[in-house]
Amino acid sequence: LLLLFHLCGSPCQLSGCADMSAASNLRSEDQFLCSICLDVFTDPVSTPCGHNFCKTCISQVNTFISEMVAQFRLHVSC
Repeated sequence: LLLLFHLCGSPCQLSGCADMSAASNLRSEDQFLCSICLDVFTDPVSTPCGHNFCKTCISQVNTFISEMVAQFRLHVSC
């Protein structure tokens, strides 16, 4: 099964796509790389601002940042 991505980043199955011009919107492999792990996306997710990451990668980053904020708040409130 071949998956194509429109310029907006939404997946399109070639066999069921209403917009057959999607084939002309194929992206280079670099655009399928997570900027956190630098590998091809696994279970990709998009942020509201349009950045794409592996779900695991962005979850780990969010957890790390949340923990840092909690530690900062502990030290500031003392």
